[in-house]
Amino acid sequence: MNEWITTSQLIDRLRIGQIAELEEGKRIPTKFGPSYKHLTKSVDGDLRWCKDDGSMLSSSPLQIYGHMAAGKWAIKED
Repeated sequence: MNEWITTSQLIDRLRIGQIAELEEGKRIPTKFGPSYKHLTKSVDGDLRWCKDDGSMLSSSPLQIYGHMAAGKWAIKED
């Protein structure tokens, strides 16, 4: 993992196919569904939740709300 970066930095830096991990305190609890802690940039440029291996959890793009905007992310090294 690289350094922790802001959501706006993540949007600028994440490349197609890369995976980023959300800091632990900002993750959506598993009682609400899958463990929402990883995302990737798809070929169409959308950010989407994914599993730690990059497989997609949803075909819907990520919607950034207040808690997500304030989160810190680490981009996994290739």
